[in-house]
Amino acid sequence: HRHATMSSSPAREAMLKKQGAYGKIKTHSESKISQMLHVDEVAYALYYKASGGLTSKLSVSSDDVKFCDDKLGAVSRSFAAVIRQLPEKCCLDVLIFYLVLRALDTVEDDMEAFGKDH
Repeated sequence: HRHATMSSSPAREAMLKKQGAYGKIKTHSESKISQMLHVDEVAYALYYKASGGLTSKLSVSSDDVKFCDDKLGAVSRSFAAVIRQLPEKCCLDVLIFYLVLRALDTVEDDMEAFGKDH
């Protein structure tokens, strides 16, 4: 076991099991004032807020599509915005593919839920 020589605590064990960069990478290296000095980004953010956000290209044609769109918004606001901006012909396909991948990732992250007793 590659972590056998490290000190062991429940929090450390949980961190070692967790995949990805959650909490490991600082998201902003600049101060808030420094970020505000990016005038072009601030202008786009203000325009985005004032215009009411992005318009979805997803055609919600049934209760099933509405359900998938609602779930997309619940699991990822940032990817939801990007997926909803895709060309209409591939928007629904990518949305469903993304939800399937998220479901598989959830199963992979919690394999103990699918132990021998289940």
